This record gives sequence, structure tokens and C-alpha cells, in this order.
Amino acid sequence: MSTEINEGRGRRRRPQTEPNPTPDAAVDAADEMAGDDDAVEIVNVRAYTAPKGRPTAGRRNQVQSENEPEETSRLPGFLDGVVDYVEGSRNELQKVNWPTRTEALRLLYVVLAVTAATSIVLGLISFAFTTLFAAGVNNPLLFVLFFAVAGAATFFGIRYFNRSSSDEPTYPTRLM
Repeated sequence: MSTEINEGRGRRRRPQTEPNPTPDAAVDAADEMAGDDDAVEIVNVRAYTAPKGRPTAGRRNQVQSENEPEETSRLPGFLDGVVDYVEGSRNELQKVNWPTRTEALRLLYVVLAVTAATSIVLGLISFAFTTLFAAGVNNPLLFVLFFAVAGAATFFGIRYFNRSSSDEPTYPTRLM
């Protein structure tokens, strides 16, 4: 049974259509349609391109003209890719709109000022924690108080910043 179904599938073909009409036949069909005002007929007219009389040349078979220089590999394999990358990078750098000398100096001063300010702030933080650690080694109660204050500040800070705008409590309780 299944072989009969498969054989039936293999024998099915699309109905053979007429070959492309010649340009004269297409014009004649269009003229007939224009002449009959009452008749409505759908004509499937394909575009027709006259044959050139020779096969279209592929890229493989084309002979390089004398005007175009022959592309040869300057360096084999991996180095070819590196050379192409460097050439592409150089071309992109030539497209960049570089700042003038005064703009570059102004930007340099901004970067140096921000770097100096950040290093001073981080140095002060490091000094404070170093001093706290040195004092905490001698007196462990200082560590306990510091971490209790830091934990409470974290807890209330999170509650404050995550508070909703409504009057409802953030954490519902069973007492209500």
C-alpha cells in the first residue's frame, strides 16, 4: 500500500506550460485584449528577452583587462590579513576629526584634575579604614560598634530608598 502511495507521488508532475511566447505573440495577445471591450480575459504573458546568441560569460572565465592591475598576494596566509587590517585602520584614522592643540590641552587638564581628585578621595578612605583597623585590633568593641552602625545605616537606607509613594506599608503585616 505504501509503495503505491510513493509511486503516485513520484509520478506527479507540474503541468507543462507553454514556452515563453515570442514578442510578436505577446503583442498580438495584447491587441486582441484591447479590441474586445466586453470580453474579460486573463492572459498570462511572460516577459521575453531576446537571446544574445552567445552564452553569458562567468567571472571565472573572464580575462583580466590590461587597464586593471593584477591582484597578487604580497604576503602569504596570515600576514596578508594583518596587512589588510593595518591598512584599514590607517584609513579609518585618517577620517577622524582630531582636536586642535588648545582643545587637547583643555581635555588633558580636565582628565588630570579628575584623576587627582579621585586619588585624594580614595586615599582618604583608605587612611580612614587603616586607622579604624589599627584601633579595632587594640579594642574589638570598636569593630562591633562600627559594623552595627554600618548595618543599621544600610538597613534604613534600603528601606528609605525603596519606599513606595502610597501610605501602605512596604512589608504587609498580619496585625492589620
